Amino acid sequence: MVFLALVGVPIAWLAILISLLARKSPRGIVISVVFFVLAAASAFWAITQSRSSTAAIGLIGLPFIGAVGGFLGLAFGRWRSSTDAGRSVGALAGLGGAVLLIAWNIREGTKTIAKNEVRDEKQVAHSAQIDRDRAFIAAGLGQNEHRQGAFIDSSIRARIRDRAFLTHSNPSYFFQALAGHPNTPPEIIQELYTRPRTITGLDGWFARNPATPRDVLEKIASTSTSTWAISQLLQNPALDCQLLEAAARTLQKAPSDSAANVEVQIEEHRPIVCSG
Repeated sequence: MVFLALVGVPIAWLAILISLLARKSPRGIVISVVFFVLAAASAFWAITQSRSSTAAIGLIGLPFIGAVGGFLGLAFGRWRSSTDAGRSVGALAGLGGAVLLIAWNIREGTKTIAKNEVRDEKQVAHSAQIDRDRAFIAAGLGQNEHRQGAFIDSSIRARIRDRAFLTHSNPSYFFQALAGHPNTPPEIIQELYTRPRTITGLDGWFARNPATPRDVLEKIASTSTSTWAISQLLQNPALDCQLLEAAARTLQKAPSDSAANVEVQIEEHRPIVCSG
């Protein structure tokens, strides 16, 4: 039924316009087309304000919404000058309905814009908190030499309910800070690398960290197809010929358009690290 309405109503509206033109009775057609365009355009604008990945599905209904506006506009256009009381009421109802339809579309679009602004403000505040937490973690690791594990444990316990810092389901940014900090104990890096990932791109943070254990670097060199991760590995002080050649072989599996620059970097490093 829904599909029939989505397709049938626009077809019916178009058929009526063609029939009126064929009968040389064009009164109201221009107004009908204007309201069709306004209704469809306002609905399209409202839909495009959404950032939802499924918002585009709403475009399927544009012909239906336009046709409803077109029918209401046609009633107003044909009956607005009628002396018949019923038709006069129908003309006013058509005009009112068409205006309300367009106004509703605009209202929904403005509500979506307002929601987006609120979400953007929250995201900015959340990102700022994450940046502060990263700085806190980095400073804490640097100030607690030989006690990094105790610092991490106490921080988690103290802020376990702080979503920006660490939650049960999304400790992503906390992990990212630990993965890239040179004072993070190797055993913690080992554990982070082997546990399920809740954030992409950690390989690059592990790869450039001089505290990352050798076996983790070897796994990254031989398995990661991230060109960014491999480029970070090339900056690690532990880079040697074995890691370099493993990364070069793995890089062949990466998309060619993103691997070219890293291939150049590998060639630049090869005479240095493989000279012996």
